[in-house]
Amino acid sequence: MKRILLLLVVLIVSSCSEDEQMTLDGYTLETADARAIIATVENSMSIEYPNEILKFGMSEIKKIDESYYMVVKSGDYISTTLLKNVGNDKLISVGISCTSKQCSSSPTGCIPRQDRKSCSKCNHGAGDCVKTVIGGDNQE
Repeated sequence: MKRILLLLVVLIVSSCSEDEQMTLDGYTLETADARAIIATVENSMSIEYPNEILKFGMSEIKKIDESYYMVVKSGDYISTTLLKNVGNDKLISVGISCTSKQCSSSPTGCIPRQDRKSCSKCNHGAGDCVKTVIGGDNQE
């Protein structure tokens, strides 16, 4: 009986533990930072689209044109957030995300530009990119 109880406790603890970071090419984005980015984008998009409930789930880090981005999806939407290396191979948000419904079938959607002021066009300029300015390091 004690073994069964111990095995049950081990299973519960191991199933509750989760990956503490996302990594690509040796660069790391902490899970807490990724969750904060997702929460901010969800809140911003709920204001932009009040009749839709957006919950972004699947996320990954992608390297696009020598820059790192966190890409998250929510059903018909895709959001891409610009990241930067702050030393020790740690990635953080620089404070801009771009979200689109029309571009959700592309691997990245619309992308924050390096100047941090706008989003790239997708679908030959017919996209519906929404820029979200989020908390992050806006300094060069």
